[in-house]
Amino acid sequence: MRGNIQRLADAECEALDREYEEQRVAFDNTVVAFTLYLGEMDSTIAKITSSISLYNVEAEEKGKWMAENRVCLQVASTHLDDLIRQRDDFCSCSGYRNRTSSQFIATFVARKHETLGHEKSD
Repeated sequence: MRGNIQRLADAECEALDREYEEQRVAFDNTVVAFTLYLGEMDSTIAKITSSISLYNVEAEEKGKWMAENRVCLQVASTHLDDLIRQRDDFCSCSGYRNRTSSQFIATFVARKHETLGHEKSD
């Protein structure tokens, strides 16, 4: 009888360990996906910001603004604003408001480790 109870307890522990490992792997995959997504957004934002700055410098040096230059600059600025808003909206979900991309990832990792830590100890 005692052997049966021990086997049942061991089986339950193994099942919990497998479930924990599945959650940990899923979490790690999510962190990688978030990091890639936000890294790509941050990189695109930096490139557009740099392009706009260079474009402004060139226009000032040449001392002329043509109508199509203004349109291109407006489109780039609008795209930049949209990207920043999307990134900020993404980072502000679930209580991560007003965080940079790296802060978002760090906070997400810390909160998930707390959750996984509590699940593991139960």
